[in-house]
Amino acid sequence: MERFIVDRIEGSIAVLEEDGGGFRDVPVSELPAGLRRGDCLELEAGSWRVDAARTKERLERLRALRKGLMR
Repeated sequence: MERFIVDRIEGSIAVLEEDGGGFRDVPVSELPAGLRRGDCLELEAGSWRVDAARTKERLERLRALRKGLMR
């Protein structure tokens, strides 16, 4: 299984950050509907899925880091 984070969406292309570094451009049409910047994705056996739990955990961790910077 491969893991990615949606870095950005540029028109019909999603730029995905690969777990461990590097980037991959993937047509949005090949990815789950409703995909947003920051979503965590998994690719397994040619099938993409959003990892909602990992996305939520990542966003909470980023919020905590930002809050710590504002002190």
